[in-house]
Amino acid sequence: MVFDRYATCGGVHSESAAVHNVLANAGVTAPHTGRPFSEAFLLGLGGGLGAGYFVFQFGDVSTLYVGTRCLWYEWNEAFQRRMVERVGGSLHASKTTGSQTARKKLLKKLQDDRPVSVWVDMGGLPYWGYKRQQYIPHVVTVCGYQESTDVVDIDDLAPTPWSMTLDELSQARSAIRSLKHCATVLDPPDDVGDLTVSVRDAIQDCIRDMRNPRMKNFGLTALEKWRNLIANPRNKKGWPLVFPPGPNLYRALFYTYHWIETAGTGGGGFRPMYGDFLAEASHILGNRRLAELSKTYAQLGAEWSRLAKLALPDGVEPLGMTRELLQKRCDLLQTQGPAAGPEIARLTRELHCMEESVAQEFPLDGQEALSLLEQMQAQLDVIYTGEKDALEQLEDAMT
Repeated sequence: MVFDRYATCGGVHSESAAVHNVLANAGVTAPHTGRPFSEAFLLGLGGGLGAGYFVFQFGDVSTLYVGTRCLWYEWNEAFQRRMVERVGGSLHASKTTGSQTARKKLLKKLQDDRPVSVWVDMGGLPYWGYKRQQYIPHVVTVCGYQESTDVVDIDDLAPTPWSMTLDELSQARSAIRSLKHCATVLDPPDDVGDLTVSVRDAIQDCIRDMRNPRMKNFGLTALEKWRNLIANPRNKKGWPLVFPPGPNLYRALFYTYHWIETAGTGGGGFRPMYGDFLAEASHILGNRRLAELSKTYAQLGAEWSRLAKLALPDGVEPLGMTRELLQKRCDLLQTQGPAAGPEIARLTRELHCMEESVAQEFPLDGQEALSLLEQMQAQLDVIYTGEKDALEQLEDAMT
């Protein structure tokens, strides 16, 4: 059965939701609200925002990744660790290359009646309805275990736990070797102290990741790069050449929407969530400028959402229908969860069928596709300018 005292499930972003739920179920409250830490506040403590732009090509297949959280390329426990340690708790991580060893370690932790967060490939979670690996790292929390049936209860962004066999979970954990069966157990703080230093450090993480990235595909430079390539037919890395009309362009438009809106960002590429964090941070630091910036980031999130909607516009089928299916699946997951399990799996299958049909007949010709990319380029220019301005204001507010 689900562990005693584990009553809070669900959330928006898999990593911050996992920390939020474990802390909330342990009875930890935020000193500035007297209530459980909000997920947005924990996201901000982890570093908040970032940016990334990557195009991957495998033979004739091209695909896209857009990162929107701080240090999004750290697919390990580091982001969670920053959240936990900044509220005074500690995080214990274990890794192993052996699936049987990982299974034994998990069971030992569960016998202590403690929830365990584990890293998996989203494609290995049966309730999503995928037919194959997705190679998309994702965090879920094992919050219960039924030894008689070998079934685990999974807290994964839904209001109630999902169920899957321990074998299914083991396969999902093994799918991405670089994750090394990562699992974490959280020790809550005995007493949450002054959060001033933690909040300041977290905001500086965000500024640093956007302003001084380790390579041009990260931070502000990533947004500039994306803007300059998306409608450029003369650059060999421009979208008109890398993503010509057909399955490749469909994949790029699909993932533009997904990474911004339905990949656990809360919509708008985490920007509205970060705005909520800044609103709380303004009270902790006594800094009114952060409260003003919370509105700025909410508006910036709306600009990101406009870009996502441009990628899958109404009136162009099957693009508009793809957006509806993606959004409906995301909404059902977060509002109904297991109660809508069959429908969520059906929507996933329908999205796969949509992708296959587009491979046969894409709805836009070359000129129409270029026109769409030019509209997206104009919106990316709005976003790039807005991100620069917001970051400068954030830097000023912290000096």
